[in-house]
Amino acid sequence: MKKARVFLLKFDSSQYIDKLELLKLILKKYYDIDIHKRDIYYNRYGKPMHKDFCFNFSDSKNYIALIIGSGNVGIDVEYKRCIPLEMINNIINENEKPLKYNLLYYWVCKEAYVKYLGTGIDSYFSKLDITKITKNVYTYKYIAEDLYLWAFSSIQICDKIIDLDIADML
Repeated sequence: MKKARVFLLKFDSSQYIDKLELLKLILKKYYDIDIHKRDIYYNRYGKPMHKDFCFNFSDSKNYIALIIGSGNVGIDVEYKRCIPLEMINNIINENEKPLKYNLLYYWVCKEAYVKYLGTGIDSYFSKLDITKITKNVYTYKYIAEDLYLWAFSSIQICDKIIDLDIADML
């Protein structure tokens, strides 16, 4: 896995999906790699990891996003919605005002980045500057079906985005 790959999976949000089982299926199908749940460990912030590759999940309504790569990766997918303006100070900083984009854009990019770092969302979230983030890693922003906004951060260029239906995987 020299380059990162993103898998954008459609699913029925009423059904439970075991994400690690889904990871196993995708690794077997696309990389011919067998893993077991015991091969997964977690950093001190709870980010799941594997000794041979990096991965990250996100889900929102009817989509699960998965990124797999050989270096740090983070991903976030969000159903398009309005974020209350009272949250503005928790999401953006003074350098990002006035807003060039809607709040969800900033949220998605920053969440993908902190997941890339493996630290999760905490009090410094609003201190992250979107322009500095995109200088240090590749940060991609995409829109799926005009209803979802998603982004991922990686030190590698993403060579493929694979759109799948989970029903076809199971």
